[in-house]
Amino acid sequence: MRFVLLLCLVAAVASQDPTTGEALKAPNYTNLGCYRDTGERDLPLKAEVKATDVYRCRDVCRKLKYRYAGIQAASYCFCGNRYGRYGKSANTKCASKCAANKEQICGGGWHNSVYATGLTVEQASLKTLGCFIDTGNRDLPFHSAGTTDVNSCVKRCGNLGYKYAGLQAGAYCFCGKSYGKHGKALDADCATPCSVNKKQICGGTWRNLIYETEYTPSKRTYIGCYIDSGARDLPEHTRGVMSIQYCLNYCIKRGYKYFGLQYSSHCFCGNTYGRYGKGTEASCRMACNGKKDEICGAGWRNSVYATGIESMEFTSLGCYIDKGTRDLPWLAKSGAVNLNNCRYKCAAYGYLYFGVQNSNQCFCGNSYGRYGKGADSSCNKACVGDKDQKCGGYYFNSIYRTNVKAQRSLEQSVNSDRTEMRYFGCFKDAGERDLPQRGFLGTVDVHYCRWVCRGLRYRYFGLQSTSCFCGNHFGKYGQGAEGSCSIKCSANKNQMCGGGWYNNLYASGITVEEAKLTPLGCYVDKGDRDLPILSFSGSTVSINSCVKTCRDLGFKYAGTQAASYCFCGDKYGRYGKATDSDCHSRCSGNRRQICGGGWRNSVYATHADISVPSTLGCYKDQAVRDLTERPMVGKMSINRCRKLCRELGYKYAGVQYSNQCWCGNSYGRYGKVAESYCNLKCTGHKDQICGGALYNHIYESGKPEFVFKSFGCFNDKSVRDLPFLAKTGAITLNNCRQACWRYGYKYFGVQNSNHCFCGDKYNRYGQVEDVRCQKPCQGNKEQTCGDAWLNNIYATGIGSSARGAVHRGPTTKAPEVIEGGGDNEISIEEETAPDSGVTEVGCYNNNENDRDLPDLVFTGSVTIQMCAKMCAERFYKYAALQAGVQCFCGDSYGKHGASTECNLRCRGNAQQICGGKSSITVYTTSVAWRLTSKGCFVDKPARDLTRLAISGAISVNLCFKHCQDLGYYYAGVQNSAQCFCGNRYNLYGRADETQCNMKCRGNKAQICGGAWRNNVYRTNFKATSRTAIGCYKDSTDRDLPDLVETGLMTVDLCINKCSELGYKYAGLQGGNACYCGDSYGRYGKGDSTVCTKACTGNNKQMCGGAGYNLIFDTSVAVNIQSLGCYVDQTKRDLPFWALKGAKVNVNRCWKTCRLYGFLYFGVQNGDECRCGNKYGAYGKSSNTDDCNMKCSGNKAQTCGGSFAQNIYATGLHSESVIISQGISTSTTISGDKDEIIGGNITSIGSRSSGNETSIEYMWSIITYTDLLPLSFGCYKDAANRDLPVKAASAGDMTVKSCVMMCEKKGFAFAGLQNSIECWCGNQFGRYGPLSSDKCNKACGGQSEVMCGGDWANTIFSTSIGELQTIVYNYMPKTIVHTITTITYYDENGNPISSSTSTSTEEHPYYYK
Repeated sequence: MRFVLLLCLVAAVASQDPTTGEALKAPNYTNLGCYRDTGERDLPLKAEVKATDVYRCRDVCRKLKYRYAGIQAASYCFCGNRYGRYGKSANTKCASKCAANKEQICGGGWHNSVYATGLTVEQASLKTLGCFIDTGNRDLPFHSAGTTDVNSCVKRCGNLGYKYAGLQAGAYCFCGKSYGKHGKALDADCATPCSVNKKQICGGTWRNLIYETEYTPSKRTYIGCYIDSGARDLPEHTRGVMSIQYCLNYCIKRGYKYFGLQYSSHCFCGNTYGRYGKGTEASCRMACNGKKDEICGAGWRNSVYATGIESMEFTSLGCYIDKGTRDLPWLAKSGAVNLNNCRYKCAAYGYLYFGVQNSNQCFCGNSYGRYGKGADSSCNKACVGDKDQKCGGYYFNSIYRTNVKAQRSLEQSVNSDRTEMRYFGCFKDAGERDLPQRGFLGTVDVHYCRWVCRGLRYRYFGLQSTSCFCGNHFGKYGQGAEGSCSIKCSANKNQMCGGGWYNNLYASGITVEEAKLTPLGCYVDKGDRDLPILSFSGSTVSINSCVKTCRDLGFKYAGTQAASYCFCGDKYGRYGKATDSDCHSRCSGNRRQICGGGWRNSVYATHADISVPSTLGCYKDQAVRDLTERPMVGKMSINRCRKLCRELGYKYAGVQYSNQCWCGNSYGRYGKVAESYCNLKCTGHKDQICGGALYNHIYESGKPEFVFKSFGCFNDKSVRDLPFLAKTGAITLNNCRQACWRYGYKYFGVQNSNHCFCGDKYNRYGQVEDVRCQKPCQGNKEQTCGDAWLNNIYATGIGSSARGAVHRGPTTKAPEVIEGGGDNEISIEEETAPDSGVTEVGCYNNNENDRDLPDLVFTGSVTIQMCAKMCAERFYKYAALQAGVQCFCGDSYGKHGASTECNLRCRGNAQQICGGKSSITVYTTSVAWRLTSKGCFVDKPARDLTRLAISGAISVNLCFKHCQDLGYYYAGVQNSAQCFCGNRYNLYGRADETQCNMKCRGNKAQICGGAWRNNVYRTNFKATSRTAIGCYKDSTDRDLPDLVETGLMTVDLCINKCSELGYKYAGLQGGNACYCGDSYGRYGKGDSTVCTKACTGNNKQMCGGAGYNLIFDTSVAVNIQSLGCYVDQTKRDLPFWALKGAKVNVNRCWKTCRLYGFLYFGVQNGDECRCGNKYGAYGKSSNTDDCNMKCSGNKAQTCGGSFAQNIYATGLHSESVIISQGISTSTTISGDKDEIIGGNITSIGSRSSGNETSIEYMWSIITYTDLLPLSFGCYKDAANRDLPVKAASAGDMTVKSCVMMCEKKGFAFAGLQNSIECWCGNQFGRYGPLSSDKCNKACGGQSEVMCGGDWANTIFSTSIGELQTIVYNYMPKTIVHTITTITYYDENGNPISSSTSTSTEEHPYYYK
């Protein structure tokens, strides 16, 4: 009894002034009500997003000179001069407790609790001085970064001690002592709305809207320059944009006598100074970073001033005991705490008392002493922030007054901790439960219990420790004291879950009408059941739970029997009606309801939608599942499975093996089978079929796929960033989101593949690179679930209108996500086949600095047909050739006028003219595409379009083609140099078109997005059903002999590559490699579960396994028939040398010569490919064994012999041969592909000597920025190396030396890493691509070029043929080189001209 009286006495003292005993007076808070908000804010300035309360927000807005403050969703503070444009709401909509004071209400989801700040219209008005011109020599010299609205800018400049503030271009704030040196501008020039308050004007472009700040110099006395040390002379510290006035204000607010400025940006406060002595005045020499004409000390030197006030005196109210449930409830600060900064912090939030504890903690509250007083000696720890002060002890507070003169008086009631859940209070319970149905027992919180009871159609729910109860009436045992409901919810420690025999009681939101059940009467049952399906039985049976279960299973009727049995069916009554008194058993799960009797059903209508959509078919399944997530095994029906998948956010549902439900967003990877394979009846609905053994019956769930938008990858620690562990094991993004949504949390995080965490805020330990959160989810290998101590963070959707029930804070309306399959409006018009005829347009001038056709796509052994085809494949209308070796593409020509100087032979075919020194020969490509952007769209680090395909010298056309080849619906160009691909876009909404304003690096006539802005295009990709033939073993002697592509891989890309080469089959291996051939299976079939490696270019596709090919039919049957074995000589029968090396085979030679526009091709000596338009000059070989050498690139084929070649037709017709006007048809074709790949010709000169003419081509060297597009890009490495062989580690490493080392070792690819390392291999990319900035280390021997990074390889091909397929060319001029050109012959084989040149330095990427 004494203890209770003592506590009452202490509480009474705490509610009075401790010195006078007078009751504390209420402040003048004017609560104006609860008002709706939208994305276009009612109060336009978002002043703060942090732990706040009414006092704090009102004070912030008042200091910014706004008349009204609005607090929203516990932590958002808005300011403005008008309110209410969206109307007033009931006070119940404003029910969120303030984050900084749980005894106050701070609005709700999209609802502001609005308060008057106390300022009059006159006091809140800011008067402009006019619009003034600005230049690079700024009128107001200091740029103040931060929130830019008029009020904030004026306040910041005044705080820094400037007399004037100027706002410019909507987003910039400048400060100064004077203004107008560049003259006045027209008022109309200042018309740009402020970026954060569209109702205000913030100047214009190079125009300042000037305001006076009301700054008046404060009294301050300079004392001198004083030495400082690690144990600070002045103990309180802050840093940032600094001036004398700012530091003075800071220290005065905290009650200090002196302040010191140090090292241009540091401010210190204290009540004594000088313990390390005085320094020379000259040693305080650094200008303040916020005001350059003032001095702010120097390194370890304080410019010391007096504040003009005496040091604040603190009178302790005593030393008081604390416990886990804190005496002063709000922890305001920890760390460098002292009495001054703790008082200031608590006063700023309107608290009456502050307590300092354990040397480093600051607590705030409006009453104290509930655990009693302690001995003064228990509060003797020195403050961390000022060793001369005492800051309590371990669980002991030194209590002080803040000098705030008011206690809160808030004119609104607490209804709940969330909107739309009316809270009734703490109610007593007993054995005969107040709320009769126990909905759940286990880990619970308010939201989860509400979800359970709503699903059961109950109007009220109550939480009691770990139990959730439901019912339609409450209160029969009366209301209890709030203190009786003090148990924290196990799933959310910020919520209360009743107490022992006490319920925290809420309304579920179900109306009286919605809670009504439809009884049909009492009916007889027998062994052959009237309602055939026993859905469940036991202690949870009630009418509500039975009706819900039968409704979920898709039945029309539910019947409860013998207190604890629930039956379902689509008809009832075949044994007749019973008397109502026969149904008398009380339900086991709700004693207030009747659940039939012995062999008697109480029958109810479920009002279920019993319609079942048509099946999409019966599909084969395997151990690696076709549909990725299994939410349930048990009593199954089609509609129950569809509902489960729909709630999880999946697009498709599959029922299997009579009792299993599977969900996913794609299906069919193992192929469709006959309906007879799906022949098992559903366990929960015998009239339905639920698949077969490893066969799914597939249905649409009824909702589109849930789109997950990651906020990024975040560190975690043992004190969790997201506090509630909701689930472990077979985690997916879908089931983790569902679990956290049901518990009412705003965010969910997936970690280490198998952990699901929930919370309402995140990021207390910082963000890391997205690439570190790469572990596949245990429940869905196509999704990533963080890593060890790393969370992938996502929003649950709480607060969205789609869910409706619980709003947790301000959110913007989610943009409509555009799906590839549903958007058939392709971004191109006037589709024309690219293989139709090529027509010469004429000869035109070109200008190196302003190209007539802007996109340089190839430099080397070019022909007219080759250039036209390359431009057609990029959807350009015209192709142009220059200097004999360059190919340009574009959609218009002629802006520099016609020319007569097109006189240089094509390096790839001397019978053709390819422009002149500065002239272009223009041809039509016979395609007429017009690419039309879908618009400008916002991007974020989690990426709208998920796959970075290429970066560097891109154009819209190149990106469009690349994404189409990879099999994506959409292409996005960004930041002038990046190309992204994906199958959906608009996750983050549309941006203003003006924000996509950067010219494409590869085509200056086009726009390639902006910073974090994509121009999006719909490609011409059409989804095709690709059914794999199977998974087949491979060996070192490859099953499919031709490795055609490695790196960024998709199924579509591989099939297309093999199709282009005329192969019948394509095989994907290891996730990143594509092989082609005309037969397969010589090593036997493998287990299909082995071929499940995700494709590096699309992780939703499978690209084989390690040593296993996933085989596809290309549906191509190119019949390349040999014309025979023909003799060759040194003067070649087929003059154009197209390919040489380890990858030559018949298919590659066919494709190359066809590309160059030749009628015939020949393979020779095992590794040579030649082209021409006639053959047989030396006759047919008399011995067929002369052409029996195996092809270097396909051992199943023969590639001629020594001076003997297998001749083939390319399939082109003779009319496709182009011979330029003025050239004799007997002129011999000449040339080869030993050449520079890429590069700009900087100048071309010619000279004559006798009858020979020499042409010199001057080339520019390549810097790293422009070399990167010539590589395959930057790829991740790991301990099990991507490229397995280390060729060298050398301090003088260059790209060339590494490529040559790997080439000599017989490898296809070279990778440079960490500046000095060279790695070799025959395929790459198994760990996926990285952004180019991860390959950021300069080569040891070539500092202007980057050689990979930490665990990152820059990949190059060792083959000249491979490099010629990489045709992104943008080369700046730095060093000039001269390269030898070709020799031409007449019909008799005599040279008619020969070009000569010298080389001042070999080009670093020229290989022979």
